[in-house]
Amino acid sequence: MTVSIGTSSQATAGLFSINNTAIPLRLHTELLGLPSFEANLSTTLTNKSEPETMQQIARWPFYAYLAGTMFCLLVSSACHLLSCHSEHTCYIMLTCDPIFGNLYMGFITVFGRASVFVSLVPVFERPEFRIVRTGLFACMGLSGLVPIMHKMVAFGDRPEAVITTAYENVMLCFYGVGVIVYALRTPERWLPGKFDLIGHCHQ
Repeated sequence: MTVSIGTSSQATAGLFSINNTAIPLRLHTELLGLPSFEANLSTTLTNKSEPETMQQIARWPFYAYLAGTMFCLLVSSACHLLSCHSEHTCYIMLTCDPIFGNLYMGFITVFGRASVFVSLVPVFERPEFRIVRTGLFACMGLSGLVPIMHKMVAFGDRPEAVITTAYENVMLCFYGVGVIVYALRTPERWLPGKFDLIGHCHQ
């Protein structure tokens, strides 16, 4: 990707050229963390301040997302690296039965795609369909109970199975609390406008 500052006429318009595509210079410099430039000439000539959205851009959502994705990749690489260490380690990190593993992955994939579908289709944004969205999220969490119970039936005599089941139950409890908070639309239902950025029920 080639990055270049355009001609003087482009510079006066405050534009940043990337692959011949003009993008507002201020927006790009703030997103990429580049050194700030002087206000563009058009702003100076009109003697008007830039829009508030152009003056300040929140970076923390990008960092939070990148941290989450990098953590997932880190755990995945650790699994592939360490699963060959011993039979015990392989048991902890990998699914023992490919048939059941594929079955359970199939269930969570179906529920996940259904949740994405109802979240993106405008008709499901109506209040009367909120119970449908909440029900799908609940099904995603409850679908994890089946493999957990299967694990305890098949490997309940192994301490690793008991320990991991305890962690999974804690995870399911947090997930259940999240579904309840989402369904009740708290806390923004009590203080509208106070939790638009941080702390609303969907988060």
